[in-house]
Amino acid sequence: MSSSEANLWDVGGWFGTLAGNEPPQLTLSRMMGEMLGPSEAPLTHLDQTASIYLSSGTPGRDLAVAPGLCVAIFGFPWWSDPDLCGIAARLGHARAAVAAYHRFGRKLFDHLHGPFGLVVLDGLRAEALLAIDRVGIQPLAYALKPGGGVVFGTSAAVVARHRAVGAQISPQGLFNYLFFSYRVPAPDSIFANVDKLLPGQAILVRSDRVEPWFYWQMPFARDRAVDRRELAAALFGSLRTGVKRAVDGADWDRLGTFLSGGLDSSTITGLVAELSPSAVKAFTIGFDSPGYDEREYAKIAARHFRVDHRIYEVTPADVLDSIPRIAAAYDEPFANASAVPVYYCAHFAKSQGIDRLIAGDGGDELFAGNAGHLRMKIFELYDILPLAARRALIEPVVACLPRGEWNLLGHKARRYIEQAKIPMPERVFGNSRELIARASAILHPDWLESIDVERPIEILREVYWRPVEAAFEQRFHQMELQVILADNDLRKVNRMCALAGVEVRYPMLDEAVCEFSASIPPKLLLEGLRLRAFFKKTMMDFLPAATLKKRKHGFGLPLGPWLEPGSAILDFALDCLGSLRQREIFASSYIEGVIERHLANPEELNADPIWEMMLLELWLSSHGISTARTSQLVQVS
Repeated sequence: MSSSEANLWDVGGWFGTLAGNEPPQLTLSRMMGEMLGPSEAPLTHLDQTASIYLSSGTPGRDLAVAPGLCVAIFGFPWWSDPDLCGIAARLGHARAAVAAYHRFGRKLFDHLHGPFGLVVLDGLRAEALLAIDRVGIQPLAYALKPGGGVVFGTSAAVVARHRAVGAQISPQGLFNYLFFSYRVPAPDSIFANVDKLLPGQAILVRSDRVEPWFYWQMPFARDRAVDRRELAAALFGSLRTGVKRAVDGADWDRLGTFLSGGLDSSTITGLVAELSPSAVKAFTIGFDSPGYDEREYAKIAARHFRVDHRIYEVTPADVLDSIPRIAAAYDEPFANASAVPVYYCAHFAKSQGIDRLIAGDGGDELFAGNAGHLRMKIFELYDILPLAARRALIEPVVACLPRGEWNLLGHKARRYIEQAKIPMPERVFGNSRELIARASAILHPDWLESIDVERPIEILREVYWRPVEAAFEQRFHQMELQVILADNDLRKVNRMCALAGVEVRYPMLDEAVCEFSASIPPKLLLEGLRLRAFFKKTMMDFLPAATLKKRKHGFGLPLGPWLEPGSAILDFALDCLGSLRQREIFASSYIEGVIERHLANPEELNADPIWEMMLLELWLSSHGISTARTSQLVQVS
């Protein structure tokens, strides 16, 4: 891996006395995984009690030091307060943050907006303030230091490398990784004693105590009468505001868009095209695999908006070449297979002279576009029926239906009632709940001793029930924005664009769009039990008809065809699983069973478990973990 590709962990530091006599610069060097030197040109503040490092690759990095105070900010912030906006324009965002901190204290977030990470180290008050933006575009992880203070960084791996924290793999983090389809959602991490901030969250650390709070939440509105024309105009207005902010300051010759051909990427590409002085460059990934290739839809949108359309076809050879590099790029194990096409799309754009890509992520989570949302809504309808009628009539009748396999109606009715009676949000991860029941058959006994199998459900419940008053559709959005978007899609796209050397912006996740989506009456989101009902109606005169009718897909990877027996990717995966077997993370028979079933019925089984265990092994090996149960992290490439 080249040094430019490896330098993805951008910010790190600590607050509180550094134990021992080790120089702060040496501690920072260990945290960042490289020696600090003039060629890297970081911004740093170094002393025994408050040290911070912002690498040259950190987007929007800024650092200000005042008497007793050190403030770092990164990302793409903006200020709503005119005075603070003026300070930022003249002196930088860090100086504006210093002024905001002195003037407003923790209320400064009322005036700070956009994708940002903020670190305030206050030596006079002996406290540290850490925060990230409202939707979690910019990440921050942290760990409390024994004896007082906090270690922080834009990756969990950076924090774990501080000698006061250590780098032990957390059995609970690993279990969460398996439960949530091979990612580790905040606030937990894969490392013991390392936590991650949630979207819209800030923490105040005093001595060895931490006070967390949410400075912002989605301002959900209740069902009410609305003028649909005004609502549609407001949707376009918010989207255009988000796009204008996303392209602000860009060199149009070096700006492009992701274009999968779906609703969101097509909408964003069209809105960027409205502003561009020349044809926008739009980038699409294709596959030589029926059922996965969506180039034709992307071409339809490209013709409609008259963009400069450029396509790259990902091959199995590309996967073999890039997958070790992709696994190593993440600070935690992460196995979303669509990271591969996202990386190649960004890499291809970079080769075409692009420095900034505009992505469409967020639309499904904000405007009810994921199939799971509709499926859960259908189960929610069961609760509308009177409880007495359900218990005294419907459930006894269904229980009496014949149970033969031929009786499809009876089977579906029983299955529907069983799932409808599972409370939200547990119902969403019904398949993963089987992991709880089968944990002893999947994981090695030594791991089970330190695992709370209900912890993933607790994470879901906290997010789902956090809004004081919200309809089902809105609570589901709240959960999607965290578990699906912040912990999955944004991590995927952010890291892959960083690996490719391209900056990425998300206009769909602009605060204007988020707050507008929260104002939509819940009844309009899944009107007539149709996904994206309001959004599609609004876009009828803007998007091509084929785009509006298109089935959701995205940049999915054809895992099934590419993991067939005899394929080079499967051979590589099996080698990885052989190494993983030796780590004694999984029960001895589990990996063998997955492999045997896949080889026996490759066309009928889900290929995800093979892929996901391969990515876990690649991550462990690339991060220098020799035996996950007992060893510490010794290096991050």
